[in-house]
Amino acid sequence: MADYAVGAQVEVELSLPGGSETASGTVFAYDAASDRLVLRQPGSTPFHSTLRLLKGADVARVTQLKAAPPGGATPLPAVDLGRCREREEKAVRAAEAEAAKIGVGVGRTAQAIFDALAKTLPCRWDGDRIVVLDEIVVPPPYDTCISLHNDDAAALRVKKVLDAERQRRRAPVPRASGAPEDDADGLSWLTQQAGEVEAATEAEVAAAAADAADDSLARSVGLHLRGRTTFKEGMENEEDPARFVYHRTLKAAAVGGAVNEAEAAVEEMARAGHVPGPRAYHALVCTYVRARHAEGALGAIRRCWEAGVTPLPETYAAVVAAAVSGGDLATAEAVVASNRRAGVDCSRSWQHLVAALFRGGQADKALAAFEQGEAEGLQLNEALVQALLEHHCAQHDVQAAAQLLADMRTHGLRPGLQHYSPLILLHAELGDPQASHSLLEEMLQLGTFQDGLLPVCTAVLDAQLRVAQSPAEVASHVLRMKAMLLRNSLQPSQRFLMVQLQAALRLQDLQSALQAYRSLRQRGGAVLTYLDEDTLAQLLLQISHAGLPAELYDLLAVMAREDRALPAAAMVPDERGFTILGAWVQGKLDQGAGVQQASRAQPSMQLAASSSALLVIDGVSMHPQTLVALDAGGAPLAVSRMGVRELRAELAARKAPVSGNKKDLAKRVQKLRALDDARASMQKLPKEQKADNRRKVQVVVTDAIWQDGKLVQETRYESEREVDAAAEEEGEEGGPEWDMEEEEGAASAKRAAMSEEDLFDDEDSAVQAEYEAMRYVLSSTPTFSSAQAGAHDAATIVLGAVVDLHAEPSPADLQALAAFVRGAGDVAAAVLVVAALDSLAAAGLGGAAAGLRQDLAAWCSEHEVDVEAAVDSVLHKDKVDDPLLQEIEGQLADLLGDEVPVPV
Repeated sequence: MADYAVGAQVEVELSLPGGSETASGTVFAYDAASDRLVLRQPGSTPFHSTLRLLKGADVARVTQLKAAPPGGATPLPAVDLGRCREREEKAVRAAEAEAAKIGVGVGRTAQAIFDALAKTLPCRWDGDRIVVLDEIVVPPPYDTCISLHNDDAAALRVKKVLDAERQRRRAPVPRASGAPEDDADGLSWLTQQAGEVEAATEAEVAAAAADAADDSLARSVGLHLRGRTTFKEGMENEEDPARFVYHRTLKAAAVGGAVNEAEAAVEEMARAGHVPGPRAYHALVCTYVRARHAEGALGAIRRCWEAGVTPLPETYAAVVAAAVSGGDLATAEAVVASNRRAGVDCSRSWQHLVAALFRGGQADKALAAFEQGEAEGLQLNEALVQALLEHHCAQHDVQAAAQLLADMRTHGLRPGLQHYSPLILLHAELGDPQASHSLLEEMLQLGTFQDGLLPVCTAVLDAQLRVAQSPAEVASHVLRMKAMLLRNSLQPSQRFLMVQLQAALRLQDLQSALQAYRSLRQRGGAVLTYLDEDTLAQLLLQISHAGLPAELYDLLAVMAREDRALPAAAMVPDERGFTILGAWVQGKLDQGAGVQQASRAQPSMQLAASSSALLVIDGVSMHPQTLVALDAGGAPLAVSRMGVRELRAELAARKAPVSGNKKDLAKRVQKLRALDDARASMQKLPKEQKADNRRKVQVVVTDAIWQDGKLVQETRYESEREVDAAAEEEGEEGGPEWDMEEEEGAASAKRAAMSEEDLFDDEDSAVQAEYEAMRYVLSSTPTFSSAQAGAHDAATIVLGAVVDLHAEPSPADLQALAAFVRGAGDVAAAVLVVAALDSLAAAGLGGAAAGLRQDLAAWCSEHEVDVEAAVDSVLHKDKVDDPLLQEIEGQLADLLGDEVPVPV
């Protein structure tokens, strides 16, 4: 006796009386007492298994193909007793229905006539009488029929069947090939053929007969069988050319959903003597479906049924689809039941219904309907398989989903993106990136996809990057996935870039993270929508601790414009007490940069320190006085030979915007150099000629005050100006406004700043630019590089974080910033720090920094700066952007005079 381990896969060789046989399967059970082995073998579908009971004595040899899984036998599946009782009752009803077809005490002829009638019409025995449709009675000798309700049409229909059956039985019977010679009367052959015919027809009507006793579902929509005739037996021909004009009209109405036109065509067709047939009613039903009128579609097929016309399978399917789209699954079930009982192919109706039940959350009912359809031999389609796959994946049943996907080709179906994606996403969710990527590559071998492919690729990449162990591995996965998208004419989505950013931050690969962030910025829209709190906090922390203030400034400005609060984790002080606002400042101080770098807002200090030294910005050498980019030999670079890095470096040195593409950058540099040349030419002229070139003009000056994007006050007055004719003539496009002198205080400075923005075309309109400037301390784009950042930039970042983002710097942040500012000798930056401290005090924060505020105010006073007035101009002006800060710097320069102390 062999030892069988439950759960092991085995192959057994059987010695049977008819010969040897090989069987394989999984050991389901083994009873040593009776020496019986039960093998579980694959069934006809992924949802069924076949259990085979074998005698141990018949097993000649056993080969174990796969050992039993660890842990012993798996528990037996749960048995749904309710479902078992339903199947039992259904089988009993079917057996009773079949038994009821056999007459008691009747002859062979009577039974044959009954069987012939039952093939097309519902019949029952009433003693020795045949009752058809509960309307027509056929008494012995079964050659006449009687209508109980004077329905002559139904009686005529039954009489035709009776006559046809009697004529068939009276016809001479040809001898069958192979029939015995002594079968002279042919009765034996006739009996054999009759049995074969009955066996064939029984298989066809078995499913419908099971439901014949209960047509409650069909009755609920008025599509039961009582009183039925057929269109074909009405001797009508739908191929009649006279019908074509009506069919064309109905087709056009169906395409456009024109219900009134379709109804009119059907009525006109009937008046012309052409009884509407299945095609006409199908077009009418489809018209209602296209018009999204489910009740109308149901009414149309009911009228078709009542007119004695058998609907097409496609017509049933259209009505089911309309009911499903309207969420009326009960009506869809009733129509499918009617479709099945009418003997019309219900594959398409069944497919629609089962898929809708799955998607409607009625999985148990959907599975029961699916098993019933499979038992009837109904065919699957792509939509139904998709619904099944989604159900299995929702249950995390990877094995069933994979088997169903593999079996699609055996059913003659071609799997697509909608079939692969649920299983791919399930593997990615379960943390199996290798399996998800393999399935993705297998799918893409079938062709190219666009719709729906991007989220699938992103999910696979996310699964891959979650387990990546190095930046090189991340880069490899990203490049492979981008190439895969490119082959399908797709570009990475915002979610794709966010996944890449998160992986780079996890591996401390800040450069790759910034690259992904910049790509997100280029897409436009709300960038930070795609970053959760943890990701944003990690990005801020890594940027600050890496000493990249320009990138920090840019990210904080985006947060202000998108109303995104600072993550709490970003403002938790580190072991030295610094948050993201002060960590990079302390790094500068540790490197000694705070003493050597003056604020970029006071270039005169830098030039006073060393007028002959070159200015280096982002690795590009600049002439310290002309601010022109130089080549390796010290010669000025022509604009046509400059790259983006050189263009941005020169613009940053000139305090001009650095955003835009290369063409925009080159245009700005050319304008600035042209203005420099014009000024230089004027300085070379004799004083007399200069005086001759100046003239006085009368102008109208407008002072406008904007608040929250609205004009709240506007003042106009006339003023006399002295302008340079040559400069005015050469700079018609806005050149002179670049050198506009301060005449009317803050309002004129605002107008000058706005004119500069208009020159660079960086804002959609002057109003929009001023509105942006009024709202935020941090401008939309930093005009400095991280290597160039000085005390003024540090103060601007802190002030912007406090005012725009309501941040609270730590005491260590403020101490480091004060040291940075004083070490740089930047009085304007000190005013910004005092403004930030006053903003904190107004919000009830920063109480510990009161002493620091006094020290900075005293230091500013030593340089004859009215701190209170300067801070008031910063905090209480509507406009607190870079142009205003430049105005404050100018005011401070006027207050300090020409003798500005230079830091050593």
